[in-house]
Amino acid sequence: MLIDWIKNRIEVHVVVGLYILLFLLLLIISLFLNEWHLVYAVDDAYIHLAIAKHFALNGVWGVTPFEFSSSSSSPLWTLLLAGLIKLFGNSVIFPLLLNFIGGAVAIFFASDIIREIRQRVPVQMIDSIYLFQIVLFLPLFSLVFTGMEHVWHVAAMLFFLRYTIVILDANYFSRKELLLLVVSAIVICGLRYESYAILLLAVLLFIVRGRFLLGVTVLLAGFAPMIIYAAVSISHGWFWAPNSVILKSAFISGFSLTNLIEVRLFEQMMHNPHMVILGVLTTGFWLNEARVPGRFWDRHVLIYFFASFTLFAHILFGETFSFYRYEAYTFLLAGIALYFPLVHRENPHLLWKWLSPRIFVGLLLMTLFLFPGFSKLGMRVISNAQVPRATANIYQQQVQMGDFLSTYYTGETIAANDIGAINYLADIDCIDLVGLANLDVAKAIQSGGYSEQSIDQLCREAGVSLAVIYDSMLEPYGGVPKSWRFAGSWTIEKNIVCGDRTVKFYAVNPDEFEPLRTALKTYRDSLPKSVSMSIQS
Repeated sequence: MLIDWIKNRIEVHVVVGLYILLFLLLLIISLFLNEWHLVYAVDDAYIHLAIAKHFALNGVWGVTPFEFSSSSSSPLWTLLLAGLIKLFGNSVIFPLLLNFIGGAVAIFFASDIIREIRQRVPVQMIDSIYLFQIVLFLPLFSLVFTGMEHVWHVAAMLFFLRYTIVILDANYFSRKELLLLVVSAIVICGLRYESYAILLLAVLLFIVRGRFLLGVTVLLAGFAPMIIYAAVSISHGWFWAPNSVILKSAFISGFSLTNLIEVRLFEQMMHNPHMVILGVLTTGFWLNEARVPGRFWDRHVLIYFFASFTLFAHILFGETFSFYRYEAYTFLLAGIALYFPLVHRENPHLLWKWLSPRIFVGLLLMTLFLFPGFSKLGMRVISNAQVPRATANIYQQQVQMGDFLSTYYTGETIAANDIGAINYLADIDCIDLVGLANLDVAKAIQSGGYSEQSIDQLCREAGVSLAVIYDSMLEPYGGVPKSWRFAGSWTIEKNIVCGDRTVKFYAVNPDEFEPLRTALKTYRDSLPKSVSMSIQS
């Protein structure tokens, strides 16, 4: 039976093998660039690690061990990391291991869902091409190095979607299928708040299908993580959602129909045309199929609907950022939707009757690379090669900042606008100048009252010794307070992920100026040779 299972899954094993090889290649290059230290490609990964460490070791859900902070946009991911730290001790390797496993799981789930849609013998050549594009274009193996929840969000979304379309298409479903659907609803919503869009669509379809009780069950399951987190956060005096969601969400910060159409949609068309075109294509496929009587609940038609809805929902309300991590799940669903016409010989959409599968796939791949709207897909491949450089940026700046503060400022209160690595590596108190881990700052930003004067006042009232900041991140609020004394800076080359090439050190308290200069001079020899230091005379 094992041999038969391997033969039936040969395309999956080949793609997983490729995924492992590409992962190992990036890992070796990254370790080499970072003096054999494991480093993640974004500082946000260390925010989760800092909260997980303090929750596991100190019982405090916060970026610092001193107080609660609503700073994790993925409570379930942070909780999972905390559990591993509690069981096995503090280690930076846990996000990498989890994501590496999650990537392989996502490939298997993707294989399962296309089999569910097709409901017939697999076309292994085209299956392999589809699974390969998940690895390369998503880009799955480089997402592992973000150290964040997005890989498992992709896997969980596939699992949720699989059981959603199976139950919607079937006349009967088992208790096992219902249980797996409910569990996956809890997981996707506990991992990412964007999941509520697809959850609500699934619930609506269950109700329209005449399965009201099932819809309500899935709705309550999906909203359970949000309700629990909101109750905990509000009980500590914070917002109902994590600060990152409150401050960054386009829906919460100034919702209007005009804003959505004229600003958000136009902005996405300019910067992410491939998402808009994928949305138009999947919408066209869905409209063409749904108008045929009796086909609305077919599995492939449901995939078109989910893919189209998810793409446009994310375009209007979501974020697109470095390494395509926020929109990864939308691209995956679009890929599944556009995959179906390649393997369905009776599908009237495309030129299957006139073109052989190989010629059709070749033309499709050429279109993806050459058509202007899809040129961004090529950038996804390039982003894979940028991962080691991104980890080097984080090692040269954030990791060094954390080591510096751990060496000279343990127990001190520090102001910063990149709070992940410094709070994971150093035992400090922290004023977060962008508001993710500081309620007063978040409220000031939200009210429009955040300014140079309020920044200075907040830091002095908190007893801040020094500020480690990017000047550019404070410019929208009036810049660095003039009373702060610049002591020195570190500058890196080839920056692709940090807030700026140069991070600066300021003495908020004038008495700290000379000790800060001395500490910087002493630490000079500990910096990587690629980092240049400037010290104020």
